[in-house]
Amino acid sequence: MFFNISPTDKTNFSAELTRIFKDGQRPFGMAFGSPGGNFLELVQPISQTIYEFKTRGSYITEKFQLQGGYTLSVFVNDFPWVRADNPCNGDGVTTIAGGCGAPGNSGQFGTTSLPPNNQAHTFNLQGGVNLPMRTRVNANFTYQLRFQNQDFQQQTYSNGLVAANPSLQLPQSSLNGNVQTALFNLDVTSRPLQAPVTFTLKYRLYDYMDNSDTPVFSAFIINDQNAITQAVGQEPMRAGRYSFLRQNADVAGRYQFTPNMALTLGLGWEGWNRSHDYEVTLSNEALAKAAFDYTPTDWLLTRLSYTAGFRRGGGYNTNAWGEANMNQPPTFTGSASQLTTLRKFNEGDRNQQVLTLMTQVTPNDTLTFTPSASYKYADYISSGLFEQQAAP
Repeated sequence: MFFNISPTDKTNFSAELTRIFKDGQRPFGMAFGSPGGNFLELVQPISQTIYEFKTRGSYITEKFQLQGGYTLSVFVNDFPWVRADNPCNGDGVTTIAGGCGAPGNSGQFGTTSLPPNNQAHTFNLQGGVNLPMRTRVNANFTYQLRFQNQDFQQQTYSNGLVAANPSLQLPQSSLNGNVQTALFNLDVTSRPLQAPVTFTLKYRLYDYMDNSDTPVFSAFIINDQNAITQAVGQEPMRAGRYSFLRQNADVAGRYQFTPNMALTLGLGWEGWNRSHDYEVTLSNEALAKAAFDYTPTDWLLTRLSYTAGFRRGGGYNTNAWGEANMNQPPTFTGSASQLTTLRKFNEGDRNQQVLTLMTQVTPNDTLTFTPSASYKYADYISSGLFEQQAAP
């Protein structure tokens, strides 16, 4: 359903409602027991409904433009879980094709959660304004609320483990999931001089805020295959929350020194502020950029660009996950700890250079080819895991 109205030549309002229903089956793989259990391919039943409601409004003049909107998205899954009998269960089962072990060596059935019911509320506002000195400013802001509160499944339904171990009882019945995101973009373009020079400024902020509950599980199942091999770990474990704030800023100048040639020089910055569940909470990367454009004809553009980046973090804690989720001390070296020389690619200190050649060919108004090639060299300078070499 769609509705649109324009009370004046400068204003417009619209509303739209969409309902999508999915029904059927799809292939689905299920694992039985942990660890080392068998696997089975079956069909997953599908009965899902998606509701989406959108509203938009705008006010547009020659110098100023403003648009805003709201979107509600609701997902309903009629099947919260799928369950299947384990073909390797039973006293009469012996080794068969597919890898069953000794008779009775696996659980009776398996249960797997399916996508939970959830909803999201999205608010957005965007606008642009023309300023003196041939300056244009564009900005947009989006804020989203995501909720999910589907009931938890038990840790296992096999062998009476939960009944025999009260510590395996769930700390709460559901997650009370609450995630909020905020996205802000600012884009400024200006040509204040008579010379053919264009300046640009870009800023982007993305904030991912996970305010969901952090239940502490008193124990968890190591093995639930049968009464002989079943095992329960008694170490408490907290559900981690991986919130982060990412910011990007770029400033550049483009000089058109001939009608078909231009040079762009710029500087950039990327900053991360992460929760303590990450190995690195604060990191910054300085960037330098250069690009040369050559347009010999209207249908051909060639661009050669170079970027150098230098990322540094405020210390790398290889045991961050163990400390935050398992209440372990910094010197913890158990099964959940990491090698002290390990560095994750997205968090470790790094020097990087990227060279890219791009060609855009537009033989006509409806067809464009854009072949490109790039070379990247990344040096993770503080990773002992990569720096180690065999003795001569």
